[in-house]
Amino acid sequence: MLEEEAPSRSATNRIRNILYRRKTLVFSVALAVFSLAAYLALSLPNIYRSSALLLGSPQRLPPSYVTSTLTQTGQERIYGITQQILSRTNLEKIVKQFSLYSTARWVTMEDRVEELRKKIRINAQTDQSSSRRENPQSSVAFALSFDAEAPEKATSVTARLAALFIDENIRLREQEATGTTSFINTEAERIRKDLEQQETEVNRYKAQHRFELQEQLDANIKTLEQLRLELQNNTLLLASLQDRRGALEKQLVEVESALRREAMGNDRLEPGQPQSLDGKKALLRTLINQFTEKHPDVIRLKKEIQALEAEASPEELAAPAIPSNPVSDTLRRQIGEVQIEIPALATKIQGLRADIASYQQRVDNTPLREIEFSKISRNYQITLKKYQDMLAKTLESQLSENMEKQQKGEQFQILDPASVPQKPLFPNRPLILILGLGGGLTAGLLLALYLENSDSSIKKGDTIQNVPLLAMLPQIASRSTVLEQRRAQGFLVLASMSSIVIGILIIHFSVPFFFY
Repeated sequence: MLEEEAPSRSATNRIRNILYRRKTLVFSVALAVFSLAAYLALSLPNIYRSSALLLGSPQRLPPSYVTSTLTQTGQERIYGITQQILSRTNLEKIVKQFSLYSTARWVTMEDRVEELRKKIRINAQTDQSSSRRENPQSSVAFALSFDAEAPEKATSVTARLAALFIDENIRLREQEATGTTSFINTEAERIRKDLEQQETEVNRYKAQHRFELQEQLDANIKTLEQLRLELQNNTLLLASLQDRRGALEKQLVEVESALRREAMGNDRLEPGQPQSLDGKKALLRTLINQFTEKHPDVIRLKKEIQALEAEASPEELAAPAIPSNPVSDTLRRQIGEVQIEIPALATKIQGLRADIASYQQRVDNTPLREIEFSKISRNYQITLKKYQDMLAKTLESQLSENMEKQQKGEQFQILDPASVPQKPLFPNRPLILILGLGGGLTAGLLLALYLENSDSSIKKGDTIQNVPLLAMLPQIASRSTVLEQRRAQGFLVLASMSSIVIGILIIHFSVPFFFY
């Protein structure tokens, strides 16, 4: 135990002896370092920090009533607004407004703006909870601070930055909402034009094939059945009229033959087989009423009448005509009426057949028109659905834009306004003085130890081992020794003063470069 304590006491005594011998050096170094630290503490300007706390609150209207068209979260919006505020344009306005960093006249505007940007601090208070992740519209707070030499200027700039932050948030939200509304209106107008074009095409197709569409199929089938039934009835009626005309003509021939026989006294003609000139003429009148001039029977009968007239004698030509008779007149009138009804009915039948063919064509074309119309209307229905959705989005975007213009959306409000700082944030002068004193003593001690280890002269007898002691001589202070000690002390003082002066110059020219 005594052997362990002996080296410890020996090292302590050695350090004490070194400090005693080198006390002037240690004191000089400590004084020089402490003086520089004191000058540095006095030269450093006071830096004051003013802070403001801002809170971002959700929109004031229920999201179920008015949905915001802005999709950025609070953190994203803070980052975007921060980049806007820290832009050269905004910072240059603040520099000019508060005359910041104007003492260093050689500093350009770019340097002043960059210095202002360095002194602005924005610390967002993030919320990593699950509720924050599930609800990005929840409140978010962040601190805005600024460092300046004057407390009033630090407060003014901080308040200006907070107001600029709020104004920039309102402007950006209105700008984004207006841009969204403008984009949706533009898209709605484009879709509306496409819809009108497709609607025109649909209407044109429906107008062009209005009788062949699927919606007209039942009506076409019913009309076709009615036309077929009417054609059948008219066909039967035409056959009945033709049979009646034949019977009336036969009766007329028989009546005229009987009257002619009665008038001429000639009974050689058989009923239905007129051989006399008058009979053939009567038959010709009947055929003309029934057929046209180009009918073969009419042409043949005319030739026979011409042949009989050529062969007939003047007495036969002068024979009396068939006398007028009420029966024959009635028959001729009935034949004439029937003769008028038959062409009209035939024309009607022909029209019915054309109508039937037309309606049948409509029915046959309905499946084809349905396929064509479905192709055209499919795009129209899709565009119509898009347009209806776009109209709903237009209404929502307009509501969101009005909400932002009336400042009912997500806003930033100053929760803790900027206040005038009462004490500087930097520098901590007592700490600098303490560090300077401690650093000076440490540097002096290390320099003394270095010089002591570098000196190889014998200072005590116990450092000499295995050498016999011959004699002990007292220390004699000669003039040269005293002068040498004085020169060493003067050099030490000069070195210390030079170090202090050089350090003061370095601090004097460095402090404005780093702090102004």
